[in-house]
Formats: sequence, C-alpha cells, structure tokens
Amino acid sequence: MQAQQKLHNTPQTQALTSINEAFVRFFEPVVTSCSLSIDTEFGLQLSKERDRPEKNNYVKLLEYIRGIRHELSQNYLNQLRTMAQAELSAGSATVDFTAISLVEDSHVEEECALSTIIRNTESLADEGLLAFNRALNSYWVKRGLVPSPSIWTPEKLVRLLAQVLRAFKLNSASRVVLYKCFENHAFSQLRQVYLDMAKQLETANAQTASVTAPAEPVPSAPVETTASTIGYLARLQPALARFRKAESASRYAALAPTGAGVYESFELEHALDVLKTLQAQAPEAGVNRGKPLKLAIVEQLARLDYDGEPRGFSQDHEDILDIVTLVFDTLASDNRLPNAIKPALLALEIPVAAVALTQPELLLGPQGPVAGLLNSAVTACRFLNPLITEDQREIKQISAQLSQSALNSQPEPGYWRAQLQAFESYADTLEASVMALQQATLDAVLGQDKQAVAMRAIAECIQKNPHATELPPAVTTFLQTVWVQVLRLDYEQKYQAPQQWQQSLKAVDDLIASVLPPANEQEKKRILKLLPSLVQELRKGLKRIAYDKKQQARFFKELAVLHVILLDKKLAADGQKPAGLIAQTSVPNLGDTSFVEALTLPVWLVFKTESGSFWGKFIWQSFETQTVLLVAKSGAKLLQLPAQVLNQKLIQGEASIVVDDTGAFIERVLALLE
Repeated sequence: MQAQQKLHNTPQTQALTSINEAFVRFFEPVVTSCSLSIDTEFGLQLSKERDRPEKNNYVKLLEYIRGIRHELSQNYLNQLRTMAQAELSAGSATVDFTAISLVEDSHVEEECALSTIIRNTESLADEGLLAFNRALNSYWVKRGLVPSPSIWTPEKLVRLLAQVLRAFKLNSASRVVLYKCFENHAFSQLRQVYLDMAKQLETANAQTASVTAPAEPVPSAPVETTASTIGYLARLQPALARFRKAESASRYAALAPTGAGVYESFELEHALDVLKTLQAQAPEAGVNRGKPLKLAIVEQLARLDYDGEPRGFSQDHEDILDIVTLVFDTLASDNRLPNAIKPALLALEIPVAAVALTQPELLLGPQGPVAGLLNSAVTACRFLNPLITEDQREIKQISAQLSQSALNSQPEPGYWRAQLQAFESYADTLEASVMALQQATLDAVLGQDKQAVAMRAIAECIQKNPHATELPPAVTTFLQTVWVQVLRLDYEQKYQAPQQWQQSLKAVDDLIASVLPPANEQEKKRILKLLPSLVQELRKGLKRIAYDKKQQARFFKELAVLHVILLDKKLAADGQKPAGLIAQTSVPNLGDTSFVEALTLPVWLVFKTESGSFWGKFIWQSFETQTVLLVAKSGAKLLQLPAQVLNQKLIQGEASIVVDDTGAFIERVLALLE
C-alpha cells in the first residue's frame, strides 16, 4: 500500500493526473450535450438499421435508453476521471492467454463497428491530436520528466465507452447504435477538445520557460561520454574509407583539405539552421537529392563568410555528414516507400545531421532515439498505397507527424526520445487498428469462401447425376438458399467431423434422385426405401441451422407432392418433366497454380500497371475454391482473385515478390559500408 501511494505521489503521476483533469473539463460538456440528445439520436439510428425491432420492443428500448442516459454519461465521465490512475495501475498487467477464445459473429460485428469509429475519429481529429501531442511532449521535456504516451487517444476514449456500455442490459446491436450516437455527437468534437488542450499546455510551457530562463540549461537526459561517442563513429570509419573508394560512391568522396583549418561546430549548426529554413520553403528539394549535404553546407558557409578564409571539415564531422547523406539517399531510393511519404521522411535529414554532429550516438548507437525514430517511420511507411483510401489517411497522418518533428526539432536527446515515444505510441495504435481491419477483411472473405465451397458441392452433386439436367424450382431454391447453409456449417467442422459433411453431401444426392422420375420399377422401390432416411437427414440439417419451422413444413409439403407425382408410373412412362425446370450449374475447371502454392504466406507482392505500381500483402489462399486474398498495408481488402490469375501474373512479370529486409533500417544502411 505504501509503495502504491508513493507511486501515485511522484511528479510524473501528479502531472498526468492534472492533465487528465483538464481534459475531462473540456470533454465533459460535449459528453453531457450528447447524453441530452442520445434517445432521439438512438431512435434515428435504430430506424436506419435493416433489422429493426418490432414496434413494442422498439418503444421499450427507447424508454430504457431514456432512463439510463444520465447514468451512462456519468459513468463514462467517472471512468475518464480515473483514467490516469487506471493507466498507471495497468502498466504491469499481463495478458491471460488462457482466457482467449473465439467470439460470436455479433461480437465481431461490434468490433468492426468500433474499429471504423476509431479510424473515422482519428481522421477528423487528426489536426487537433497532432497539436495536442506536440504540446504534451514539450510539457514533459520542459519539466525534465519522462514523456508518457498519450492516454487520451480516440481509440482509448472509444474503447472506454465500450467498456462502460457493457455494464448495461443492451445487446450487441443496440451498443453499436449507441457507439454511432456518440460518434456523431461527442467524438466528432474531439478535434476542438484537443486544440483547446494544446493551447492550455502551450501556455503552461511558456510560463515554465519564463520562470526557468535565468537558470543554467540542464540536459534532458545524460549524454554518453566522449569515449563512447568516438567509439560508435570510430568503428565505422575504416569501412567508410573503403566505401568511398568504390566507383559508385563518388557522391561520398572525401573533400580535399584546404590547409586553413576546420569549421567549428557552432558554424556548422548555423549553416544547417539556414538550410532548414530553405528546405521548409522548398520541400521538394530533398526529394530530388541534388548535391550531398556536406557540399550544401560548404556553399552556405561560403555565403556566410565568417572570416573570408575557406576552411574544411574535421574528419569526424565529414564522416558523420556522409553517413547521414547515405541514410537519406537510401530512403529516397527505396522503391518500397510511396513517393507521397518521402518529402516528410527526407525533411528529417537536416535535423538529424544537426544532432548527429554533436551527439553521433543518437544516430549510430544501438539504442539511439534518432535511429529508433527513423526505423519506426520506415517500417510504418513501407508498402502504403496512395490510391487506397485507408492508406491515404495513414500517409497523411504520418507525414504530418514527421513534418512537425522536423520543423520543431531540437538538439537535446530528450526531444528525440519524446518524438520516438510519441511515434511508437501512434504506430502501436495504428498496428492494432490494421490487425483488426485485416482480420475483419479476412473473416468476410472466409465467409464468402465457405459459401462458394457449399455451392460448388451442390453443383458437383448435380453434375455427376446423368439424369439431373433439370430440377424442380422448389428443390433448386432449397439447395441453393437453405441447404447451402447446412453445408457451410458442416464445412467449418469438416476435419473435426468428416462423417457429418459426407452425410450432408449424400442428402443432396438422395434429394436429387428422389425428385427425378424413376426409370423402372426397381428404381422406384429404391427411392421409396431411401425417403424416410432422406427426410430424417434433411430435418437434422435444418435443425442445426435453426431453420424457420413454418418454412420447413412448407418445403416438406411441397416435397411430398413432388414425390407423389414423380413416382406415378404414367409420368415416368410418358417421359414428362416437371414444369419450370432450370439448367444445372457447371463446376469450373481450375488452372495451374504451382507458383502461388509455392509461396510462404504472408508475402508482399508488387503489381505493375500502366498507371504505376502498387503493393499487396498476400495473406490467404483457399485450396478448395482456389481463391487468394491480398490486403493493403492498412488491412483493407485490395484484391480477391482466382489463384490461377495471380499465378499467370507472376509468370508474365505483372506481379513479383518484394523482399522485405529483416533488421532495423539504420542497421541495414550501416551494413552497406561493410
């Protein structure tokens, strides 16, 4: 208990609690206003639903919502007020993997609705959230505190609402309707709430700066010793010297010594500040990758003309600038990065050079925050498709965050640690959203595939019967709309209960045979003998899918009439056929899929089209229907096509495998020197 109290009395905890109280003050009027209109909005949303409840249930549900709306809003606000403490208490929580289990379809639909609301809210609140996060990071740095990930993200706020709603007597569909109500009336206002919070934090930051201005500057984190700093660079310098001798490395050739001394660090920093300003005015210059950074600095220093005497770089400074140039040249040439994101990534070159000149360990060290930020950014940006709506949103959000990191850059390690932590927090949130959307996409395609397998099984049963060229409409409709659900259910458990799958397929064969005119007396006796077991198997299957009893009785009545008519000797002798028959469904002949089947999933593929290239993540293949699924980086569905079509594209070069390098980006760049 004492340890817990001590934890909650730390400056970090007190600051977090204070910020949380301010956030609740801004957000409370929004939630309260939402609760006042929640019953009306609930009714409007519910009336849009496809499966609306009956009138009596509809009225009762609205009355219940009207009765709990105040309690709901208060419970939500109370949870918001204790969110900071709950976040601290949950810091050491672990996942109980034994509690993980499959969920019902309704829960999957609810999760999809939550994910959609989170993504929509993030998109609407993007500007405000970025401003809030910047001010929050500055708040931590100026007070010498360890930056904490934001606990007021749209995802956490939406998930908290879901947690509160589950305490009420509402089914999944009603909760989804309430989520949409809050999305329209509360979460849509988050952008302004974030902007208000950013202004308040900026005011607090300015006051802190004015109070502490006369004091000596204190580094936000201890800088490693000079020996360690030299060690990181010294280990790379022999390899860099060999790299420069290569013909392809003329861009990194060492500058000729001038004999008039070297530039001081403060002169280089001043030149970089000027270049940073020029780059902000023309961001496309970084994308074009003209002259290397060290030559741009030399030209700028010549214009500044400190003492009229041209000088050169120290060996360490030139080596660091060449390494920074190599890092960003590699970024610019990486064809797995969309061109739309490269300006934001390349805008970091000058800020990275400025901090690496004085503290190279931040870029070259194994735990360097500058290296960590670049590694995380490259991982998040790779394979984003600018033509996909969901990917466009991610490109916009990442570009805005990286651009602000470059624009507001500071040389202190604390600033870069805060930027790394903020980006990793964003990336974690994004990854969770991506996985949820990807799973929802896969679940939808799996459902379609099971339906296709069941339909194909019925088509095969029809095709293998030489006399089943036509079937009565009632039987065809039953097979394609009702019994297909039974086959789909049995297919899911095909390997656990293969006998049930075979029995359901046999029922299709027997049903087809029973509605065709018997060729002779022996065939008639065989059909009469199988009818009881057929009806019993059909009833068992319909029970498994909870088929409507009235519809079930109607079908068996129609089936009995068909049996009476078709077993009549005269109908068979005359060779008559039931009226209104339809043609059978043919089973498609699948082509070669050898290249596709040889791939190890998941794997990234690049597709070449007349309008350009795009990437797709190949995550699933059905060996039953020979269908493949590719998703975008965001998890959204990109392509669903026959395996033989993808196989042909791979053979013809219209698609190819993309090798996704293992290891961190900076490590791979430094490995180029070896």
